[in-house]
Amino acid sequence: TSLALCANFNTSKVTDMQSMFNQCRELTSLCLGDNFNTKIVEKMSSMFFNCGSLTILDLGDNFNTSKVSDMQNMFKGCAYLRTILVNQDFVLLHPGVNSTDMFYDCLSLVGGKNTKYSNSYKNDASYARIDGSEGKPGYFTKRFTSNGSMSGESGPQNGGKLVLKK
Repeated sequence: TSLALCANFNTSKVTDMQSMFNQCRELTSLCLGDNFNTKIVEKMSSMFFNCGSLTILDLGDNFNTSKVSDMQNMFKGCAYLRTILVNQDFVLLHPGVNSTDMFYDCLSLVGGKNTKYSNSYKNDASYARIDGSEGKPGYFTKRFTSNGSMSGESGPQNGGKLVLKK
């Protein structure tokens, strides 16, 4: 099941997104769209927790974490999540954010420059950045579009592999 939250889904007044998509086990792809504004959100813990079938997540252009203090377990248990798309200006954290087990058990996750999830890396926000930005590894992939549409597809038509589109 795919879900695209486009123009009619306005979150500009939401402060708590804790467990918002928690346990959406049938969800395979999610595009948050450009009206999914997180500028004043303070809590994102377990937001995508245990979305076990999710393979691609497009965070859109307005995913802003500047006020977030809790991201614990945010993607935990997303074993099939391969790609997290973010805009090119994405900056994740400020000091003091709780990001314990943010990526725990994201066994399929691969950043845009091919950095693969590993249990030997920290599971906190240490890799929560665009892969290769500032010469550092990360688990995120830079989006190619800015109109809220999915910029990648994954499914049986292409052998389950992710195909990014310009």
